[in-house]
Amino acid sequence: MLRGIIVLIEVALLIILLRSPFVQYWLSDAQTTVSGWISHVATMPERQELDSLRERLAPQIANMSENQKAYLETVLSSKSSLIHFHRLYCQRQEINPYIFGATRTAVCQRIESSQVLHTSD
Repeated sequence: MLRGIIVLIEVALLIILLRSPFVQYWLSDAQTTVSGWISHVATMPERQELDSLRERLAPQIANMSENQKAYLETVLSSKSSLIHFHRLYCQRQEINPYIFGATRTAVCQRIESSQVLHTSD
């Protein structure tokens, strides 16, 4: 009987402790950190593909202005932005104020020959 009361008191103290603001803050911080690690590991193949594409685009990037380089960096920042760029400016041939002419053609060819477009999301 005494053992049951002690276990009940321990459970009540544990519940009170886990509901405290400090423990809640600490647990949410731990959750954020762990989810960041998981997200980093999950996007690793995508980042490697984008880095590979960035290396193959180096000759074209070297001849660009600073504004063009910054724009291309935002395009190469994620797979979704790269797919959006490819759809608009490579497939639909819409006018891009930053990358145009022979440079756009070369960039589109490098993108199409990369593995980034051919892997599933």
